[in-house]
Amino acid sequence: GSIVSYTNMAKQKLLHVQADTLAKYGAVSRETACEMALGVRKQLGSDYGVSITGNAGPGASEGKPVGLVYIAVATDDVVYCQEHRFMSTRTENKLRIAQTAISMAIDKLLEEKNNMEDKH
Repeated sequence: GSIVSYTNMAKQKLLHVQADTLAKYGAVSRETACEMALGVRKQLGSDYGVSITGNAGPGASEGKPVGLVYIAVATDDVVYCQEHRFMSTRTENKLRIAQTAISMAIDKLLEEKNNMEDKH
């Protein structure tokens, strides 16, 4: 499943991102991305949660530059989050952001699979 939470209100209501997090760090932040990944995982009852929050363009938002993106992957044990900067057109940024998020999720799945195999 997926949840599109473009506004802060949607992030709070649908993903349970704390109002304090949004006020202190903003929607485009590592902290918000982590809470979003945990929230989508919980809301959908999934083993993994992936979130993307950032500014794909065309202009700066919340004082955050175009191309700044945080991608988080929540697992059973931990939340991984990476900061990225994509410096292309809005359309190209969105494509590259999605590809990066998918790649991060696959990496974590494979990492956990390998860890499970090492234990056996």
